[in-house]
Amino acid sequence: MHFSQLASLALVGSATAWLPHERDLASFNQTARFEQLGKRFKPNLGGGITKIRGVNFGGWLVCEKWLQEDTWKNKLQCGNSASEFDCMNDHYKGSNRETGNQRFEEHWKTWINPDTVQSVHDVGLNTIRIPIGYWSYTAIVDKASEPFADGDRMLPYLDAIVKKAADLGIYVIMDLHGAPGGQQEDVFTGQNNKPAGFYNDYNFGRAEKWLAWMTNRIHTNPAYSTVGMIEVLNEPVSRHDGGNRYPAPGQDPGLIQKYYPAALKAVRDTESGLKVSNDKKLHVQFMSSKWDSGDARTQSSIANDALTAFDDHNYIGFALNDNQNSNGDAYKLMHSACTDSRLVKGQDFTLTGEWSMTSNYDWKDEEFFNKFFTAQQQLYEVPGMAGWVYWTWKTETNDPRWTYSPPIATMDPVNIKHLEAMGLLPPEYKAPALPVPVRRPVGRQVLKRAASLRGCDLNWSLDWWQYAAMKQENMGAAERAQFKCGRRQHKLMQRWQNSLARRYKKRVRQWDPTAPDPIKKMEAHLKWVPRFLAKEAISPEDRALRHGNIANMAEEVAIWAIEQAEKHSRLLTKWPWGYKDLYQRRRHERYARLARNAATN
Repeated sequence: MHFSQLASLALVGSATAWLPHERDLASFNQTARFEQLGKRFKPNLGGGITKIRGVNFGGWLVCEKWLQEDTWKNKLQCGNSASEFDCMNDHYKGSNRETGNQRFEEHWKTWINPDTVQSVHDVGLNTIRIPIGYWSYTAIVDKASEPFADGDRMLPYLDAIVKKAADLGIYVIMDLHGAPGGQQEDVFTGQNNKPAGFYNDYNFGRAEKWLAWMTNRIHTNPAYSTVGMIEVLNEPVSRHDGGNRYPAPGQDPGLIQKYYPAALKAVRDTESGLKVSNDKKLHVQFMSSKWDSGDARTQSSIANDALTAFDDHNYIGFALNDNQNSNGDAYKLMHSACTDSRLVKGQDFTLTGEWSMTSNYDWKDEEFFNKFFTAQQQLYEVPGMAGWVYWTWKTETNDPRWTYSPPIATMDPVNIKHLEAMGLLPPEYKAPALPVPVRRPVGRQVLKRAASLRGCDLNWSLDWWQYAAMKQENMGAAERAQFKCGRRQHKLMQRWQNSLARRYKKRVRQWDPTAPDPIKKMEAHLKWVPRFLAKEAISPEDRALRHGNIANMAEEVAIWAIEQAEKHSRLLTKWPWGYKDLYQRRRHERYARLARNAATN
């Protein structure tokens, strides 16, 4: 991302390209047939989602110090170095290079992983944009003068991410974020060149080789089956950049007249050599003319290609950065979010590939940022726009305006509270109040009572009925305590079974522990548990079968059900975007009620 001023982006559906909603991607139309992603499909659900709603994986394959300060200094140990290039050059020269390679590889392994993709899916998003540098293709790196960590070591982790995205039906955009020589005076390129050094035939040629290599990888590796777009260059120097950056040496007219047509040709020639059919070709993405570095469609080869797309980055807080503090004025921020159209005539497939809520306005104003997010989201989904991709999934900035992911583990409660209020999700994922009041006091009492039984001796719990005829006065103090504990646990087990029977209107006789094959009987009872309960009950069930401890199993299932009722109640009110769609949220509401009633009745 360009961490200086505003840019805007737009992306709209093309009539002949393969668009994410035209394939059978589960995240778009919930009808995945993953074995045949190559065939074109139209959404088959009324009101199905056809807009791109995504997030960037910033700071992963291209590190940026400003958004990951702790990782930069303590894990990568890059100190005050400005960029990846500088870090390897300053700290990992010569015999120490392998140490740098290992640290960057560990970062590629951990900053983003397949579980992250699952989380993206679970919060209701359907698209991932992956910023990547040219050094991922080591054959084009001048190792004598470009000391990047070995980029081929990131590829297994990239493969794992796109495979998980394919499994979940998530659309992927591959973005050449860092070009040879650096296309901008900014460390997001992986280096810190001043002036930008990309705009010459040598570096154009290397970038074209990277595009051909990545295109081949996408079309020949099944893991990349939902990668549908490749961006030829992220954020070149633009006219709105300060410091007289524009044009960089060789940029005008080199970028528009030389590189853009050659980049498109590199992709299409590779696809032609692989005999890729039109319905499986990639969209080739260029920066929108809103970015103010030129219009790619002035070149006939691009204007006549039906499978092009356009990317314009819109950081309103940067755009309004003036001496009047406009980016701290709520009215001006909202006015821009509501009226600043990102549409460009002739640029048919346009999306906003980077945006955030950063500004100088007080970020603790929850109501404002909730509206600010919604206004921008709607701006990027107007007719003619294809949607949006937020910057970014995770940061270490301690500022939730940059971070889409729910900050469950990494942010303090104050920040969690404000991120909730900002409404970092599309409006339809916003959950209304629970229709059924949460009976928390009752739930806590039962949970406390059930939890107190965890210390019961297994033999007493299982064989309580065998000791029932014994007189307590003949027992020692310890035996009496265990007898009472086992009796309470046995009653709780019976209560759990009876409540299930009542809940599902099953008339069953009281479980008889002396009946033949009691374990089988208990398994039959467990079939009445809703599917989501039964699935989670597998672990305690297995433990019970191993130990022959049926009573303890029932106690654990009961405790689990109460905990689920509490958890679902919290999720439904605290993390409404934890559900992919409204249908799923309502289903979980019902499950929460069932679990709560079964465990507390």
